[in-house]
Amino acid sequence: MSGTPYNQFCALARAAEIIGERWTLLIIRELLLSPKRFGDLRARLDDVSPALLTDRLNVLMEAGVVQRAALPAPFNAQVYELTETGRAVQPAIRELIRWGGPLSLSRAEGRNLRAGLGAARTRSHSAPHGRAAMPDRFAYSARKWFGGVHN
Repeated sequence: MSGTPYNQFCALARAAEIIGERWTLLIIRELLLSPKRFGDLRARLDDVSPALLTDRLNVLMEAGVVQRAALPAPFNAQVYELTETGRAVQPAIRELIRWGGPLSLSRAEGRNLRAGLGAARTRSHSAPHGRAAMPDRFAYSARKWFGGVHN
């Protein structure tokens, strides 16, 4: 495990020990979409170093959240995928995305957004009734991921 343990008998503290380090939630977000090769994870997580990605994946594997799997022929590649325990965090990730959505939209102009179906460059759109504008692909991704956009 990386980081300093909380040394508390608390489920939230244990969860934070496993998934609370920088980049870990984003790794899980990517693996919730589909299993990925190491290089695919690097490509999706623009600024993570190979050493840090390796460390985070090792911590997640030690905790039983992620496992390696071999793709069948003709691919013959190793991928990382979530275990049943890893997939169980999806509702919490969804709620964190819902919570963070309004907070991130105010800083979104010109930045890459990743949600559900991938990256989209933001553009300005007029929004009715004073709501924050969302890029078309981001809104589509949010509907696909949540089954509808919620405030």
